[in-house]
Amino acid sequence: MLVARQLSTLAKQEGLLLDSQMGNRTNRSIKTALKLLVEQIYTVWKIGNQVALVLLLDIARAFNTVNHLQLLDNLQKKGVPL
Repeated sequence: MLVARQLSTLAKQEGLLLDSQMGNRTNRSIKTALKLLVEQIYTVWKIGNQVALVLLLDIARAFNTVNHLQLLDNLQKKGVPL
């Protein structure tokens, strides 16, 4: 849990997360995500002559398939304190 907090803090400090990133972020909820989605769809509709597409992914256990040694190596190369 400590490493996850450190990575989250580092990602915020370095501006690595888009404002639209909702997963595993504080003060973000399904309500926040739905509000953003609806706002973006309305914006596209107002512009006209455009199509709004939505792709929703929920990749269960995705982290379990990661090569953890390679991940740690990549994080160290990027200067992430471990």
